[in-house]
Amino acid sequence: MTIAEELTSALRTVADAGDLDAARELGRLLSLLPVDPACYDPLTGPVSTWSELDWLRVVVDARPGDLTTAKLLAGRLVQQIGYLTEMRGDHENAIDALHEEAEGLYSRVLRTDPADSTARAGRARVADLCGHETAAEQHEEYAFHLAEYGYQSGGGGGSAYIVVVDPGELRWALDVWLKLNEGVWDEEIGLAGAWFTLTTVDHGAVVNEINLEDHIADGLLDWDSIVIPTPAGPPLPTGHPPLLDGLRYDFGYSEVLA
Repeated sequence: MTIAEELTSALRTVADAGDLDAARELGRLLSLLPVDPACYDPLTGPVSTWSELDWLRVVVDARPGDLTTAKLLAGRLVQQIGYLTEMRGDHENAIDALHEEAEGLYSRVLRTDPADSTARAGRARVADLCGHETAAEQHEEYAFHLAEYGYQSGGGGGSAYIVVVDPGELRWALDVWLKLNEGVWDEEIGLAGAWFTLTTVDHGAVVNEINLEDHIADGLLDWDSIVIPTPAGPPLPTGHPPLLDGLRYDFGYSEVLA
């Protein structure tokens, strides 16, 4: 799948007119980015705004039976819980509200299918973020791509990552991310000690790793020089927080503060 700015713009136009399918697709694509490029403010920078939530909520409210969108929305709420949990300040009320909303969505899914793996994994992710004990994590057989940028600075650092299945959506999301983070790469010093990797996971195990810094030219990725493997395993379900090496990641875009 090839994505251009024209696609998201067209989806936004149709979604604004009330088309729920367009709203769902726009929300899904925006979940791969820190901010909606159409609303990006250079003064505040590419900080997470969760612009996908409004679109996904519209769909879930209008279509209570759309469990796929419900799971994606819940997953993005859980990702926000994780982000706020790591931030300084009093975010308890906001976290409680997000937790209640996510739990309601997962409960809706599990009433229909008590064995739904995404809802069960989402609940486990919430419990982990809240410091509650959960059953030992099991190996998962899903396939997906994990792109990660990370850095260390003094005694701290942080990272940003994207979990996605479709390689075309991966390329689009990383291209947008680099444009939003103009200056993260310099022709003379590269990433200045940061790391920028692409990991392919198949049947729950790492099968390929690429150092993306080696493929940056003029601040953009040279996709012609990057071979992205095609996993054979079942694709990661939309909204599913995947398990890799004992750690749960969030579906879509995430930021982690060290």
